[in-house]
Amino acid sequence: MQIILIGQPELSELLDQRRLRQLRQRILVRYDLSRLSYDDTVHYIQHRLSRAGSSGRPQFTKVAERRVFKWSGGIPRMINNICDKALLSAYARSSDEVNYWDVRRGRKSLQY
Repeated sequence: MQIILIGQPELSELLDQRRLRQLRQRILVRYDLSRLSYDDTVHYIQHRLSRAGSSGRPQFTKVAERRVFKWSGGIPRMINNICDKALLSAYARSSDEVNYWDVRRGRKSLQY
């Protein structure tokens, strides 16, 4: 039997606890996805758009890209969430350009 665990950074912290030492010893492969740099974040956004069928539109402005990076901390899950909400905001404005205000709205909608 093989089990795959996928989780947030907290999962790694949990597995590092002494009481879970025997479980940790049985994990054959472990990989931690590090935060993306600014350039990698921009490429990641463009890649995700192209995989979704975009041919250059919608497009994030440079300011929007910088804000996505800053507010996501380079964490891919957060990049996805912020961009998803920002794209919805731009769509609601009938725009194919995602700007600072769209990203700001996206970020605010994710705060609890």
